[in-house]
Amino acid sequence: MAQGRLIVKRSKLEAIMHVIETVFFSCLAIGYMYVIITVYSREQIDSDNDIVVWYIILPLVMAGLAYFVYRKLNESVLTKIATQLPKQPTQERLLAFLQNKGYEIFRQTKDVIIAHQEQLLSVNKWYIKEIVFIVTENAIYFNMTKKNSKITLPVFFSHLFLKADLRKYFKDSLQ
Repeated sequence: MAQGRLIVKRSKLEAIMHVIETVFFSCLAIGYMYVIITVYSREQIDSDNDIVVWYIILPLVMAGLAYFVYRKLNESVLTKIATQLPKQPTQERLLAFLQNKGYEIFRQTKDVIIAHQEQLLSVNKWYIKEIVFIVTENAIYFNMTKKNSKITLPVFFSHLFLKADLRKYFKDSLQ
């Protein structure tokens, strides 16, 4: 762990594929934004439908694409949750939380827990969310990614929901 980033050991081929995948998705999203701006900036706004498209739908699409690029570029950033507990009780409560929420514990060491959650419509665990937890004194660091058969996509909002659930769980367990 280096300054809030998850250090991932990859083979050379995996590292090259990760860089290609990141550049491809980022260029694709930026290209879509460029096309949207250039095509619709030349259009005449004549009707109410054009106004809705130009001022509501297109900015939402562009914001979504920009957020996708942001999440893809920052997919290895760790999220910190303060627990105010020593390491061992924190890890025990985290394991209880994961079991209550239906996550499968994939690997576990004294500092790291890797949990999987199979996606809807997944066959043979081809589409899973992988969560890496690093347990330290008074804190939990975690990172969530989607693992598909060929590519790794960023999660958009699941990490925020998990962060809120964990904070609430640890806050309630202290009382």
